Amino acid sequence: MSISSISSRRDPVTKQEALAERKEAAEPFASRYRASVEDTEAEAQRLKVLLQNGEYLRPVKVRLQALGPELWPEALLEVYGQARHADYRRQLVVQAIFVARESETARRLGVAALNDRSYGVRIRATQVLAYSLDRSVLPALREALRSESRDEVCDSLQAAISAIDRQNHNVYVDRQERGNCRWGVNPWDPGDPAVQRGVLCYEVEKIREAWETEI
Repeated sequence: MSISSISSRRDPVTKQEALAERKEAAEPFASRYRASVEDTEAEAQRLKVLLQNGEYLRPVKVRLQALGPELWPEALLEVYGQARHADYRRQLVVQAIFVARESETARRLGVAALNDRSYGVRIRATQVLAYSLDRSVLPALREALRSESRDEVCDSLQAAISAIDRQNHNVYVDRQERGNCRWGVNPWDPGDPAVQRGVLCYEVEKIREAWETEI
């Protein structure tokens, strides 16, 4: 399916349709890339080094995901533990949000980042866990809430707990629960106005740009 044919349609897409169109856009690049990689482990390590250096975040992401779905969150967790600058740790934790629902490793990163010395990183950690809707992280969130002294982080921790309790990630942003706020993370999130062909077209184009970047 061409980019123009995607962008010309504004009807909502299902998760299955969105995944299929993303895969269709990436697979020609991914197939050639996998065929050219003789040693997956060595290539994954090379990509992690780039990530450690803060370079080519999106291209590294798409290549690691092509080599194996868990390699990307594993790289995020490993590099997070070595990152010295709070802003870069925050960027890494943000990336974990998108895969938090399907990746246990991403959720481990979220739990670890609840104890980050930067309050901005701690807030992002609550977002990882809120989006995951995984009840098993509730004890970690409640423990963090008991020891947290910063009000905005406490608010975010409580919002994450509420979202998981209600099994609705939108509650994280709709803290008054009025039903008029949506938190769109992935294109298939229920009720997200971004679930449109035009927005999916933009996302697919970014995936293709990442594959075409020389790293």
